[in-house]
Amino acid sequence: MKSVSDGRKRVRRQAAPYGIDLAARVAFLHATNDLRPSPLVRLLRLKGIYRKWAASKSLIGPIAAAFQHGIDMRGLESGELERAIDKWMGGCNYVDQWLRDVARATLHAHDLGRAQPGEWWPNETLWWNELHRKVPPLAPQGGREQLFEYAAREKEHGRAVRAFLKLVPLVTGARKLNMKRDAYWTALRVDGISYKAIAKTEKGEASVGEDTIQKAVAAFAHRAGLTLPA
Repeated sequence: MKSVSDGRKRVRRQAAPYGIDLAARVAFLHATNDLRPSPLVRLLRLKGIYRKWAASKSLIGPIAAAFQHGIDMRGLESGELERAIDKWMGGCNYVDQWLRDVARATLHAHDLGRAQPGEWWPNETLWWNELHRKVPPLAPQGGREQLFEYAAREKEHGRAVRAFLKLVPLVTGARKLNMKRDAYWTALRVDGISYKAIAKTEKGEASVGEDTIQKAVAAFAHRAGLTLPA
């Protein structure tokens, strides 16, 4: 089994300038539940290791309180637990940090009984800074700045605000066609299924070729911040 940190080639474009698409990430996680065995089923086999770690740290209560108030668990590390999650990620062909964060949060939620069977726990607080980017406020005119220079800065600031507002629906998954379909194709590809094999599963959609699927998967993975296998 390949390690998560091995040197395999990764197929991924630079992250979108406006951050990540939370809806795409959630759709991907839900789509993986159709795989056999599903990554979630394999992850929940680690609950015993998670509970052992939490009990040994006497952190069951504090972790619950922190999680409830939106503090993620990325700073809490355990050798045995991390090795188990490493092995899980390697078996699922996952290499992205956000999937590790979701794994920890999901184990925690299931351990507390807050998550339903078959439910991931992609808490928005894991990606708060990426989802809630801010345009820096316009600094007042000062020093030796001329009025025309300030006016130019003000115009540029307004342009940045308008551009950000246009991107908000994209970040939250609005205006996305075929989200469920593309998420499923992407889940299959990450699971190691070839584009040719994915095309064969599309019964009744003879017009959907490998190129179409590959482009859709690449675009979806880009929005979700997913690294695809070579």
